[in-house]
Amino acid sequence: MKLKINEAITCIEDEDLYKVQHDLKNGALVMQKMIDERIKAIEHQKRQFCAICGNDLKRKESTFTLMFGPDDFRRKGSFCEIDCLEYFVNTHIKQIKQ
Repeated sequence: MKLKINEAITCIEDEDLYKVQHDLKNGALVMQKMIDERIKAIEHQKRQFCAICGNDLKRKESTFTLMFGPDDFRRKGSFCEIDCLEYFVNTHIKQIKQ
């Protein structure tokens, strides 16, 4: 079940709501840290399979990750082997040149 932010706020206990309010007034450092950790977990989940061949990356000891795209729209691709990474890079370089 997904909650919207408004619904989530109404579910927060009174004491916790005051803590959130205090954190927001002081720069929201705690909330920022929680959100950063959640985003890291989401990004880690996305990197479970090779972007080219679909191999399971959980079973690999070493993987390759490439960040690409413009600053306002960064993307991440994970690869199981160097040949998958090379294929991806060569394919995208050809698309950029055309």
